[in-house]
Amino acid sequence: MTTLLARVSAARDQLVAAGIDERDATIDVEVLVRHALGWDRAQYLARTRAPVPPAFDERLDPL
Repeated sequence: MTTLLARVSAARDQLVAAGIDERDATIDVEVLVRHALGWDRAQYLARTRAPVPPAFDERLDPL
């Protein structure tokens, strides 16, 4: 079972590998994930250790 936090970390690593500053990549990924899931920051922080929601990758990848 992959957690949301693990998937977010992997996405952040992809942005850093593409040359984006680590701090900026962390913020960018959080904003993109929250947008893809329709969550506010409180929901995001409360659920980072939960399993990746269904269809998460399909919603995040186009962003």
